[in-house]
Amino acid sequence: MGRYLVLWELDPNRIPIDPKEKAATLQASMGPVSKAIEDGIIKEWGVFVGDTNGFGIYEGTEAEVGGVLQQFVPFARNQVYAFMTAGEVQEWLASAPK
Repeated sequence: MGRYLVLWELDPNRIPIDPKEKAATLQASMGPVSKAIEDGIIKEWGVFVGDTNGFGIYEGTEAEVGGVLQQFVPFARNQVYAFMTAGEVQEWLASAPK
């Protein structure tokens, strides 16, 4: 299972201008986020203050993470980065050929 940093950005052309419609649209998008948090795929998720983008820390197989992210296409674009923790880097370095 991998861990991924996801930087996401909403497409501003798909966000309603009317404040009530905007709130309803954004509220609806939180359903899949909440489900992925409950399922343990999203470990941390947030919005950058005052902006239409944010981040997520996801954990799972590529198929699981991709499945969650596909729910937001074409409303959001995602940059996905697989990462290792400091402990994993130390373990990798200790097992590297010398």
